[in-house]
Amino acid sequence: MACAKNNQNLVRLQKLNDCRRCQVFSDSFINWFAKTSRGKFDGGDVAWEETKLKSYAQSEIRLVEIQENLCSELSRHMDECYSVAEEAEYLVEKWWSEGKFQISEFYSWLCLENLKYCCPKHHYGADCTPCPLDKDGNICSNQGTCHGDGTRKGNGTCICDAGYTGPFCNQCASNYYSTKETECMPCHKACQECFSYGSNKCKVCAVGWELITDSCTDIDECQLDTVCKNNQYCINNEGSFSCKYCDASCFTCIGSGSYNCTACRPNEELWSGKCIDKKIVNNLLLNADKRLFMYSSLNIVMYLLYRRTKPLAIGIGVLVSILIFKLETGTDVTVKDSIANHIETWLE
Repeated sequence: MACAKNNQNLVRLQKLNDCRRCQVFSDSFINWFAKTSRGKFDGGDVAWEETKLKSYAQSEIRLVEIQENLCSELSRHMDECYSVAEEAEYLVEKWWSEGKFQISEFYSWLCLENLKYCCPKHHYGADCTPCPLDKDGNICSNQGTCHGDGTRKGNGTCICDAGYTGPFCNQCASNYYSTKETECMPCHKACQECFSYGSNKCKVCAVGWELITDSCTDIDECQLDTVCKNNQYCINNEGSFSCKYCDASCFTCIGSGSYNCTACRPNEELWSGKCIDKKIVNNLLLNADKRLFMYSSLNIVMYLLYRRTKPLAIGIGVLVSILIFKLETGTDVTVKDSIANHIETWLE
């Protein structure tokens, strides 16, 4: 609900230029003009209205009814509509009193000729200067818009659509290429400039890419040791990279989580990618040795049982395998680590 209210506030805060404000008001007026075209006024002294004044269709009563409802149907730009209603009140009453009622010309009469907020289509600026044409008689090669088109603002220069550039939008932008149909299409993301689509069609490689055997190839910035800080790890993306902070338990790392450490702080030791306080490492190794002894004993028992009854031995073997998996999964120092530690100590 709060998000919806914020969106409504954003819409209301979007400022419209004078021409657009006048268009909103004109549309609302035309809307209520149509809704009140019922032939005569519902309510009041109808006979007096028709005989002493004009018919309802041209009466002041109808105008008042239109004015009372103006802008009320809008969900967007209501405030802008009301502001023009105030600015144009005298002019609207003048238009109504003249009795022409050519509603199709109301917008031009009000916004172009009298308030002078707008220009005819394909005209711009204070004097409604025609937008410049290219050699084929098109505005901006039909690939852009004339700056200020239809308003009293702007300078008439072309505002090109995406992919086009040039005074008349008849050229492709640097990271686009021209097709046989003279359309401008985006280059492959590996290219900064190209003559067709594909990483091997580049004139110039984009940032984060390098030319290797006639093709722009992604640079793996993560191969550089200095690309990230000591307490960060590198993620390579196509054309770029990002640095993410290591888990708080790591001094350096190669990925996220506490099991991807590569170096630890002075009071810690690295075991299976995890930094463990030196004070508890000996206890963890002792527990691992106890488990190793238990596993060895269970294997001896299974061997003896196997010689007497194979089915029972197989069943117990399955249970022992499950037990080992449960005990070793998630432990900081495994039996494998303990064996490696003993071998390393013996070799020293």
